[in-house]
Amino acid sequence: KQLGVDMRCESAVAEWRGDAAVIRDLRDGAEETLAFDSLVLATPNVAETALAEELAESGLELHSVGDCVAPRRAHNAIYEGRKLGLEI
Repeated sequence: KQLGVDMRCESAVAEWRGDAAVIRDLRDGAEETLAFDSLVLATPNVAETALAEELAESGLELHSVGDCVAPRRAHNAIYEGRKLGLEI
């Protein structure tokens, strides 16, 4: 707070306007518009499987590694890719 940071708990970005955000209080639904120069989102990781699913229908041999298997860090994907490369 001493550095000018305003923390908003139990709130969500209801709308982003490019230079402002509509912030909704999740407790009572009240909204306020605040000016910002950028938007940073902290979101849960989700596996991206769309390409693997599409390729699975092709009948080609398919091996999945990294974030298409499950969200994880880069070193995990590098390890899985190297391991698979050595196996095939």
